[in-house]
Amino acid sequence: MLLEEFITIEKKDGVATVWLDHKREKMNVVSPAVIQLFSGLMDHIEADDEIRAVVIISRKPDFMAGADIKAFAIEKEGDFRPFQEQGHRALERIENSKKPVVSAINGACVGLGTELSLACHARIATNSPRTKLALPEVKIGLLPGGGGTQRLPRLIGVQKALDMMLTGKNIFAYRAKKWGLVDELTDEGKLHQAAVMMAHRLLKKPLARKPRLSFTEKLLEGNALGRKILFGQARKMAYKQSQGNYPAIPAIIDCVETGIEKGLKAGYGKELELFEKLMLTPESAALRYLFFATADNRKNPFGENPKTLETLGLIGAGFMGAGIAEVSVTKGIEVLLKDIKAEMVSKAQQDIWKSLQKKIKLKALTPVAAEQQMGRLHGQLTYDNFDKADIVIEAVLEEMPLKKRIIGDIEAFCKKDVIIASNTSSLSLTEMSEHATKPEQVIGMHYFSPVPKMPLLEIVRTDKTADWVIAACYAFGLQQGKTCIVVKDGPSFYVNRILAPYINECLVLADEGIALETIDKALLKKGFPVGPITLL
Repeated sequence: MLLEEFITIEKKDGVATVWLDHKREKMNVVSPAVIQLFSGLMDHIEADDEIRAVVIISRKPDFMAGADIKAFAIEKEGDFRPFQEQGHRALERIENSKKPVVSAINGACVGLGTELSLACHARIATNSPRTKLALPEVKIGLLPGGGGTQRLPRLIGVQKALDMMLTGKNIFAYRAKKWGLVDELTDEGKLHQAAVMMAHRLLKKPLARKPRLSFTEKLLEGNALGRKILFGQARKMAYKQSQGNYPAIPAIIDCVETGIEKGLKAGYGKELELFEKLMLTPESAALRYLFFATADNRKNPFGENPKTLETLGLIGAGFMGAGIAEVSVTKGIEVLLKDIKAEMVSKAQQDIWKSLQKKIKLKALTPVAAEQQMGRLHGQLTYDNFDKADIVIEAVLEEMPLKKRIIGDIEAFCKKDVIIASNTSSLSLTEMSEHATKPEQVIGMHYFSPVPKMPLLEIVRTDKTADWVIAACYAFGLQQGKTCIVVKDGPSFYVNRILAPYINECLVLADEGIALETIDKALLKKGFPVGPITLL
């Protein structure tokens, strides 16, 4: 790979701007070839006397998506070590450079993107709700392999670092600033200018890198006994949540503890040692398979250019209806929310507004964006404007006569090519569609409760459902942020159909005298998030 395929350099007034722009990918991802480029980049920067400071920024909407996982596949221990060591050396050169380096972050900055930023002398990010930092390696059974287990605790403290790495969660811009993960925030259009100004300031005075710790954090992290308690509690809580099924979790704790207690060199060594071992575990292989399968699921298998569904008619403003409305308006979809009771419409609107307010409080959403999203929600008691709906979803009581009557109403008040979808969890779509004049436009869209949190969407087709309808609904589900599966109409569809025998077997065990608590514990130990008895 040539340097210009990933990086371009512009120089002005002593500051070199390193623009990240992977020409072969939609996002900036790191491969072994890119790691080699960064080594060469530092050679160039150190040798150029005109360069006194550096800004690293992306030309793409996102800073960096992390490592190209497929490019790092290995078969045996030792295969990956050379690349990892080279990556460590490249980041250490940035960290130890006498020329200050500023990371300018907009959008997603995850995995190696965050680790690259941690190696820089300062970090500035945009205040956009899209801007987020994360070390999500634990989700694929790995640990941060670019020095993240060592630099992060020293920057934000052990407890916050463990929380971030053990969950893999996103840290959005305002929380990142509060934690000290980034040093400044700025508007999206001013990022480059602000980063250059920061680079000039660093030439005069380096930033102090001292974690912003609460009194309790200082008490625990500031002495050997406190840290012993901290790491002990971390291991207990991690085991309770994971039941020992994910080796990456204790490995991350081991790396952090080693670095804090024995020094950076020992910590880096432990990170190198455990990362490669984790890559060869069946748990990591399974989680990486799941990662790729989930990514493939985001590609619509039913058509490249499906019909765009811009306006949703939603009948039923109960718990499910309100949830479907929320995941729609937040993704740019106009929603006509109809119910026969004004109080139900009002409650749905209030619940959605409360949910948006929580996001505002977490700085994951701006007040202006929240107002715009609520502006897409139109509560009503009639079918007014339903002729503008591209798709109508009914989310009413599980009563076949009621659903058949609503299908008739939809056909009477909506345009001819409207898609008619039912949120039923068990009723026959085939029987339901027999009442329609165009059964090929009837489909099931079974959301799970609570809709804003549960990612799965069952798209249920009958023998008559048209392919263009399936393609449009699949794209619609993806727009809502859902993981879509398409199933044939049949008893209980997919999820409830496989859930039933699972629950039945558990009840048989209980009937045979096995304690309910024992059944739950056994399934929790196997990795289920909740036991079957608790689920009931």
